[in-house]
Amino acid sequence: ENSNEKINISFTGIRKSHILNIHLEKKPAKIELDGHELYDNENFSFDESKHKLIVRTKEYRNGNYTIYK
Repeated sequence: ENSNEKINISFTGIRKSHILNIHLEKKPAKIELDGHELYDNENFSFDESKHKLIVRTKEYRNGNYTIYK
């Protein structure tokens, strides 16, 4: 789901570690995974020159991301 304020991404099926590469114009205000906030340089990074959000996840409960623009 994509709106003006946020993007919702959900995973279903077998749980596997993964990396999300998402094109965004600017760094998101906040990112949550299963209701818990993720932290810059710990759980994700944003490359301003390439407009790329990179989220690295090893373990998760439900796989529901919310990215606040």
